[in-house]
Amino acid sequence: MFNPRRNIFLLSLLLLIALPISAETNQSPQWKKLDTIQFDLSNGKLKQLWPKLHQLDQHPFPTPEVIAQQIQSSPKLLKIYGQETKTFTQLANDLQKAWQSLHEGNLEAGYKQALALGPIGYYPAGHALYLNGYYLMDDDRVRQQQLVEVSELMEKGLELEPNNTSLIVLYCYSMGRHLEEQPVKLNNVNKYGRLKKYSEQILEKNPHHLGAMLMLASLHAKGAAKAPTLSKLYFGLTKQRALSYYEQAFAEDKELSLGLVSYADNILRLEPDDGRKQAIAALEKSLAVVPIDSSGYLVWQDAHKKMIRLQHSNS
Repeated sequence: MFNPRRNIFLLSLLLLIALPISAETNQSPQWKKLDTIQFDLSNGKLKQLWPKLHQLDQHPFPTPEVIAQQIQSSPKLLKIYGQETKTFTQLANDLQKAWQSLHEGNLEAGYKQALALGPIGYYPAGHALYLNGYYLMDDDRVRQQQLVEVSELMEKGLELEPNNTSLIVLYCYSMGRHLEEQPVKLNNVNKYGRLKKYSEQILEKNPHHLGAMLMLASLHAKGAAKAPTLSKLYFGLTKQRALSYYEQAFAEDKELSLGLVSYADNILRLEPDDGRKQAIAALEKSLAVVPIDSSGYLVWQDAHKKMIRLQHSNS
């Protein structure tokens, strides 16, 4: 029976197995703190704000009942954690602490707290590393390395929980961000095709899944912009479908900050001559959204930087 509080030896082994290590530096991931800003999600605020915080991934708040269902639906997780109620309760409490650290802005703490729980913590750990790698790493090589580490961690989780939507979505986002910087070649286009398939499967099960909508919008846009003939011929990736998915997402929430930034990026890819005005309008809307956690703040900061670049490009 696995007890995350008492069995220190097994817990240490799980942490060593789960911890992504750089092949080049043999070090754990590099971390960078947010710019002075911190958020307070104590005293029940995390649970209160959870539906908005997880509007995109629709990840459930980790109650003992949710954790019990997650573990009991996976024979491999059940073998690791057992099925004692006190274990579910402790895991739920510890996951809430990890998520609170992440959302308040302490990404490294959230990452370590989540990984210390073993596979049940892979998703919040990957979430923290994704935010750190994509938004905070200035070195492109390190950013790419961390995005790959996130996708690999999600793959490890999917070996245990092949139907875990949250793991699939984060895999798609981390791999999609990684592919943005890769050259156009058939192997990478094939990867876009796989990400498209995974995202479509999520949307088939849940037509209101905003994370899958934005993933598909971005995949269609990037494929159509980078290799229009190849992408359309093999995977049906088109500009029209990209814009259609954005319309769907904004119909659900017209102030979807990450969606507005994504749209700004991709309309410039799709319409380099005429998309500037639309991109600026989308970024202005995104900047009007007041962040309520670290993730929202990083999106806001990203929108601010992109707005400055657009303004300077016209001066």
